[in-house]
Amino acid sequence: MQSQTIITGTTVHADFGLDGDVLHEQLSFWPFDASPYIDPALGIDDWINSAPDNNTNTGAGVIDIFSSEALSQISGISSGQNNPATLRMSAPLYSTPEGDGRIWIDAAYVRDQYVSGNNMDATVFEQSINKNFDDPRAWTLKTGDVPAKTDIIDVFAHLRRDFPINFEWAYIAASTADADGSNHLDFEYYRKKLQLSDTKMIEYVDPNDGVDCGHSTYKFGATGNVEEHGDILLSVDYKQGGREAEITLLVWIDKNDFPTDADFDSFNSLPDRPFNFYDDGNGYVFAACTNSIEGGETNFGYARIALVDGAPQAIFSQLNNTGPTAAPSWGTINSGGNQVTQYPTDTFVEFAINATLLGFDTESSGEGCESGLGSVIVKSRSSASFTSSLKDMAGPFNLGDRPEVVVAVDDASYACFETFATLTANPVPPSAPPGVSYNYQWYVWNAGTEMWDAIPGAINATYDAVAGTYMVEATIIRNGVPGCTAPSNSATVTQGTAADTLVPSCPNNDSVSCTDDIDARFNSWKDALGFSYTGGGGTVTEAYTYYIDNVEVTLENFVAPSVCGGGVAKIKYTVSDECEQSEFCETTFTVATDDVDPEIVDVPDYQLAN
Repeated sequence: MQSQTIITGTTVHADFGLDGDVLHEQLSFWPFDASPYIDPALGIDDWINSAPDNNTNTGAGVIDIFSSEALSQISGISSGQNNPATLRMSAPLYSTPEGDGRIWIDAAYVRDQYVSGNNMDATVFEQSINKNFDDPRAWTLKTGDVPAKTDIIDVFAHLRRDFPINFEWAYIAASTADADGSNHLDFEYYRKKLQLSDTKMIEYVDPNDGVDCGHSTYKFGATGNVEEHGDILLSVDYKQGGREAEITLLVWIDKNDFPTDADFDSFNSLPDRPFNFYDDGNGYVFAACTNSIEGGETNFGYARIALVDGAPQAIFSQLNNTGPTAAPSWGTINSGGNQVTQYPTDTFVEFAINATLLGFDTESSGEGCESGLGSVIVKSRSSASFTSSLKDMAGPFNLGDRPEVVVAVDDASYACFETFATLTANPVPPSAPPGVSYNYQWYVWNAGTEMWDAIPGAINATYDAVAGTYMVEATIIRNGVPGCTAPSNSATVTQGTAADTLVPSCPNNDSVSCTDDIDARFNSWKDALGFSYTGGGGTVTEAYTYYIDNVEVTLENFVAPSVCGGGVAKIKYTVSDECEQSEFCETTFTVATDDVDPEIVDVPDYQLAN
């Protein structure tokens, strides 16, 4: 399987330095006839050192080394623990943290275990039969050791989208404990998420994924356009002391889609093809899948590809081929198993891929959205042959596995006395980063047509909804240019049917006789503070109705019953709320009837003096 030869050299792509070192704001050069040297490069990003500061005039590291989570991981590495570790990106996914419009999609750093001394690596390939074109779920791994030149130590990966030229770039770097004059590495990009099982087997997070002999398959339309992205394998071999990088680029296909070389020929003439399939002079290069878990899937496999005719260079590479280069602050591991501050000569390799030119652009499926990757696995091989035995493995780790835009809406409810509930679209990334905003459109579910109906004028991040089922579409706007449109989940809005029971309370009844101070007692009863209520929903309305001997009167005519004839005064206290509850209580003031006849009392005569 022939490969493409690339002359290594220091370059910058989308403001990211590809220079055989890890530090931003500098570029390392590795001439063949002189000592290596470093030039300052203000504003150039790289793997580490400073966090992004929304200023394109200063460079930044894409790997987070400052958060509490990162410091915890770094502490373990620095202390010499031989445990795997992972650091993530120093900015939110799909953000523009340098204020220059360039989108940082994702980034990761992985420290793999090393094998020198008494140390062992838990993810080395167990048998020589493990090959690149196997079903990855059939690979056998063990805890063991490998030669130092195939012992992977550090892995870096990053995806970004340039601006204003809308190229997507993939960067990856790796180090080994020793180069021994050569490096043979594979970088495999899976479209679906992988994980390592407890029994050290590669498995998909979703068991329904990877059904094409353990991979995702590229699918194309009638004009060669990408309908579904598949898995990608970049195989790299450095030779001539690192002066040349032999690159083999392959994609996972279904050979049934290209049963003959004539079908490959036909594809290579289609107007919207993302790349050409490669003919090495003996036919189109295709490595059929072996060791399928399901069995009998040799129609699937890796096909070698090349740039479409006339396309500019799309793969670039560099390594520290004439001297050591600074490692991260936590150090790296050399062939003796020592923790050192520099990557030894020829052990730190980097490359950059223009994914747009190669047809791997995650927007190139024609949907307007980033399709994203799932997981990455980095492997070392025993020799330059693509079909040689696999030795060590780092990963799998997730890279760009989340969609570019995710929008969620929570269910909501409103009380029986309210008229609506406010739904809120919650997009990720949020609209706070500079240059990022959203356009919205809300929809309501039509049970009659079983379709979503667009709601006229409902184009804001919030919507005041009555009872029903809703969803929203959010279109991300980056630097004024519309991008991906993502639908939310459906959200249900309900209205409550009951409030707390409304209970009125009235003062106690009062009774007086003609011998009492009737007016004082009446006024005290009428003006009592005992009229109150509990419960109710929304605004509670209070009303008072006045009666004298069961005849309704106005408040102005509401006076104490006659001291002579007696009688009953009554107050009806009514409370009602916005949930259609209405209750009342009554209190009475009774003046007893004077039913004792007057009695004339005869007193003795009284004689006045004189």
